Amino acid sequence: MIITLILISPLVLNAEIKSEGLIESLERENIEVKCPDYKETDNQAIIYVFKQYGESKTLDLLNYLNDLCEEYGQFFKLKSYEIYTNEDNKELFANTLDYLQSQSSDVPFMVVGDSYFITFNENNKETLLKTFLRLYQSEEKVDKVEEVLTKYYRNDALIISIFFGIMIAFIGAIVIAKAYNKERK
Repeated sequence: MIITLILISPLVLNAEIKSEGLIESLERENIEVKCPDYKETDNQAIIYVFKQYGESKTLDLLNYLNDLCEEYGQFFKLKSYEIYTNEDNKELFANTLDYLQSQSSDVPFMVVGDSYFITFNENNKETLLKTFLRLYQSEEKVDKVEEVLTKYYRNDALIISIFFGIMIAFIGAIVIAKAYNKERK
């Protein structure tokens, strides 16, 4: 039983957060991809989107990013999180809202660097574009969602401590059991 706990503890402590990139998001929503040669790299500014499949504002955002892709695709990549069918993504969204001290849970909710956008409309198109271009050109790559992931999910020291604690307890139980069996003989 203890061995089972040791083997599954890292799995239990790591959430099943799943994101989609731009092409995957467009294809899932049956939007024809306008930039089939689009590639994601580590140098691009990340646009995080918490969304609901099929929601009209989310579709508007994806269409907008699809339109921008040919001219500006080298400057951004998308990490989108569906929060209505994935509980772990929903929890990440709640933790992100808490971390950003945002009271709104409207979707799509976008985070770019240290800026966030509540829903998508004509009024924030230009601001979104300028924000990811500014982040791309910046020396300091602020990433608030990565900070949330680190703070709430990636406490490696805790995972290692729990693992070694269980191992020590298991070894201690074996030593005590052997000593007890020797005394009985």
